[in-house]
Amino acid sequence: MKYAIPTHGFRSVLLLCTFSLLLNSLSSFGQPRLYWTADWESIFSMGKVDAGAQSLKAVVRYAPFFNYTHQMNVDFSPLLGMYTGLGIRNVGLISHYTDDQNQLTKIKERSYALGMPLAFRIGELPDGASFAVGALGELMFAYKRKIFTPQGEKRKIYNWFDDRVNLLNASLLAELRFPKGSYIRFNYYLRDFLNYRGIDESEGVNLPDYGLSSPLFSLSIGVIDDYWNLDIDELESDKPRRTSSAQKSPKANDRQARHSRPAR
Repeated sequence: MKYAIPTHGFRSVLLLCTFSLLLNSLSSFGQPRLYWTADWESIFSMGKVDAGAQSLKAVVRYAPFFNYTHQMNVDFSPLLGMYTGLGIRNVGLISHYTDDQNQLTKIKERSYALGMPLAFRIGELPDGASFAVGALGELMFAYKRKIFTPQGEKRKIYNWFDDRVNLLNASLLAELRFPKGSYIRFNYYLRDFLNYRGIDESEGVNLPDYGLSSPLFSLSIGVIDDYWNLDIDELESDKPRRTSSAQKSPKANDRQARHSRPAR
């Protein structure tokens, strides 16, 4: 006589065991350390837009402004940490189209995005750098498109929560952080950036199949500043004060000795 094992029950038990093991592992690290940081980045992005029979050239887009994230960091140990937060990023793509008369049309599209990252720092490299992996969820709330025609005209569209982009998008991220707070970060978006098809002559160029697909990825360079440090055991004490490295108390120096290279 054969007995069928309920698949959903087995998965629930497996998930519960995994979660218990994770909690036990984290509790073995002792008292976690909580602190906030400011993340400033400059973004180099590129997206290859498919326009069917018309060939487009993807151009690197540089966005040094405005890209800021307020991060909350948790260090479980000097070798394991995580961070989340809330921020605004300027993401987009640029395409160049050259017609049969060798006339160039430039199409620039971007959106400001409200984003929430979740990443885990894994270990330390020999020189004190660390590596992090995770994901970033974003809400595209301010879309703009500019089309520069061969005749020197500029056609511009600007809308809040425009459905020409996928309003909700997520990207996978990988990040290499250096000891003094600078980093290099790579993001690959899981959905197409654009959510429309076709640009007609009235908008400056005739590309009826523009937007068949539009994968997007970005490479960022930036810096992370520590400006608000707080241990978990201080949550019930007085409100923490902003401190600089030159103003740290002996107690703060002792904590720094225990966590000589915190995840940021």
